[in-house]
Amino acid sequence: MDFNDRLKEAINSQKMPLPTSIGLPGTAESASFYAMPGGQVTREYMDGEKDVALAYEYVIHSQDQEAANDQLWQVQNYLETLTDLDSQDSSYQFGGISITSKPAFSQAEEPGFFYWVVDFTANLTTFK
Repeated sequence: MDFNDRLKEAINSQKMPLPTSIGLPGTAESASFYAMPGGQVTREYMDGEKDVALAYEYVIHSQDQEAANDQLWQVQNYLETLTDLDSQDSSYQFGGISITSKPAFSQAEEPGFFYWVVDFTANLTTFK
């Protein structure tokens, strides 16, 4: 399923200061998203198709708190209004994204880096 790649491309098309990658944040300034525990099948069809709700976290690791917060809100607003995200390998149908926690400060670490996060759920129909 190519959902993660399509979502990364869509977010990066918005020309944010920090480009978005898939996976855990790096040790330098970075923005990324990754799957979280709690995703689930919400409906299963006899032909093998499934409606799934996949939990994700988008995180920014930065020393610039204001810039990180600004980008996080921009990403959250973009995700909330995203209505079309086509699969290139026909593995899913996009059903929308729900924000499950608004952008927030998560933690501080040495030397002066901060984590900012927003959690969201992607609603997809996956094909066998």
